[in-house]
Amino acid sequence: MEGYILGVYAGAVRVGTLGYDQPQDAFQFAFALADFCVRLGIEHRYFARELTRLCGFALQEAPAQAADPAYMGEEVAFVQGLAQFVATRAQALLAMARDIPKFTADNF
Repeated sequence: MEGYILGVYAGAVRVGTLGYDQPQDAFQFAFALADFCVRLGIEHRYFARELTRLCGFALQEAPAQAADPAYMGEEVAFVQGLAQFVATRAQALLAMARDIPKFTADNF
């Protein structure tokens, strides 16, 4: 993974090549997340479990929040789009979380 960067900000994890971002497959993202855990001393099985829980909560809460009657007019479409984005990212992270525990210290 030399030449790759892992950015964590605002609750999102982003992997890209230095200088620009490229779409990567879920396995490469999972490797980067597992590597991130190793570098920070976070047990990656624990991280995968908590990531799975967090994504489950996001998948439940995003549509519920978007359905809140407090939103009016153009806000409704915006919040629904945002909820769909959250759900899409949560599903992608769930796919990665399944692979994170497969990596061992030998991989790094």
